Formats: sequence, C-alpha cells, structure tokens
Amino acid sequence: AYAAPAYRSIFSINVGMFNSAIKNGGTAEQQAEWWPRIAAGEIACFGLTEPGSGSDSAAMQTMAKPDPDGNGWILNGTKRYITNAPQAQLFTVFARTDQTLAGSRGVSAFLVDADTPGISLGKANRKMGQQGGHVCDVIFEDCRVPNSFLSSSAAIEHLVAEVLILFAGSFAIGAIICR
Repeated sequence: AYAAPAYRSIFSINVGMFNSAIKNGGTAEQQAEWWPRIAAGEIACFGLTEPGSGSDSAAMQTMAKPDPDGNGWILNGTKRYITNAPQAQLFTVFARTDQTLAGSRGVSAFLVDADTPGISLGKANRKMGQQGGHVCDVIFEDCRVPNSFLSSSAAIEHLVAEVLILFAGSFAIGAIICR
C-alpha cells in the first residue's frame, strides 16, 4: 500500500468498504449480483461524504424518496471527494430515507450501478499526492433505483454496518501512514 497508493485506493475501496457493505448489510441476492462483478475486476466507490456535512451521516442531505409508482427509490443529492468515482462501475451510496428519525438512524445504504440514469460525475479533483487515486463528485438527479438496490442495513442496523465499513477501510489508510 505504501509503494502503490493508487492500487491501495482501488483495492481498499473494493475489498474493504464496498465488500464490507455487501457482507454486513447486503441481501443474499445482492451478494450474488455484486460480488462476481468485484471479483471480475469492476471498480467500486463509496459515497458517504457530502459538500455540506463531510462524512457526518447524521447531517446528510442526499435524499432517497419512495418512487410514487412503487418501483423503488429516487435518489437526489451530491457526494463529494469520492475515491474511484471517475472509473467506478459500482457505487455504495448513503442517503436519508426517513426524515422522521433523528441523526443517522434515518440513513440507508444503496448499491447502485454507474450506468443507472440520473447519475453524473463532476470534474476530477486535482490532488498534490496520490495522482493515481482519482476523486470527483457524484451527482444524483432523480436517479431511480429498484428496491433490490436498497441494502438491508437500514435505520439502527445502518449504524453498525457503517462503523464496520469505515473500520475496514481505515486499515488500508493506516498502511500508507505507517511504514
């Protein structure tokens, strides 16, 4: 990880954060759908951070509202500084699904294919280091996703899943800092 930080970015997001989201909060159907894609080499990203709230899921502004036609969810919002997003085919996206619950308890995780209509990418950010670890904003505008994209780690269960996901990702980040 120290010698190749760009590789670390791809590997830790795919294996650590995206995989952990599916392992800890995904359904058997989601695991069957998404794990083979990761194993085949598709790149994933993890959309938690936002322009106004950073990584504080309790202050999250991205919304997921039930589709009025009953066909799933409609995502709207912006994620900021999302590692791997310019090349990603698979997204873990956190969005507020229940405004009546306080803090992060009203936040759920969605697994979203990059080809889903309503997703656009901002301009890639220029960084001083880790030039190979690409980062950009991910914008959701009336992005319709089926119910099968909603992770089972909703409401209170989400807190446990989020901590496990972020904890798994922190090992790779620590490997860069500690030689």
